[in-house]
Amino acid sequence: VNTMIGFINGVVVGTADMTGKTIQATTSTLTIGRDNETGPGGRFLNGFVTNVRVIKGAAAYTKRFTPPQTVLQPVTNTSLLLQVANSTAYITDSSTNAFTVTNNGTATYNQFAPLVTPFNRLDSSGSYYIDGVYDEVTLPTGSLSFNGSNQYLSLSGSSAFSIPTNTTPFTVEFWANFTSTNQNYIFSETYTGAGNPVNFYIGMGDGS
Repeated sequence: VNTMIGFINGVVVGTADMTGKTIQATTSTLTIGRDNETGPGGRFLNGFVTNVRVIKGAAAYTKRFTPPQTVLQPVTNTSLLLQVANSTAYITDSSTNAFTVTNNGTATYNQFAPLVTPFNRLDSSGSYYIDGVYDEVTLPTGSLSFNGSNQYLSLSGSSAFSIPTNTTPFTVEFWANFTSTNQNYIFSETYTGAGNPVNFYIGMGDGS
């Protein structure tokens, strides 16, 4: 089935028929936290991202699902996995590719993350909420914090991120929380300048 499906919190929010559509096979730089436009771009993410997983060769979800409550793990065909495990390994690729991730502008580690038990929550400063009281604790995962102006991650081009045909199954998933509703580019690969084809990107914003 040549269908691209978008989910938010496990709920389908949009679909696109990819029949006859051309998706570039590319090995250009992949960016997380900004668009990948080399022209007049520079739309950065203002907020938090964690558990970025790219799977090439499989569609992990094809219908409504319950979002994972635990840290994502490598599965068959995982091309990239940023678990943001702790403050010393927050840009480590946990896939078998073990790609080198460059931290441009020095995005920082934050304990703010959703992957906790149903009765416990974190606020944006990393405080653990227990029975109406905030306590400071260390959790097994956190998030990358981006400032919306100059911070982003980049990975050198690899065929592991290319989508050679419109029938190649793939999955891009992550958790994100936005500080601003302006154009937030979370995941981007291939935008070589205004007027040129975009290979693939995910972003969210109010259009401003």
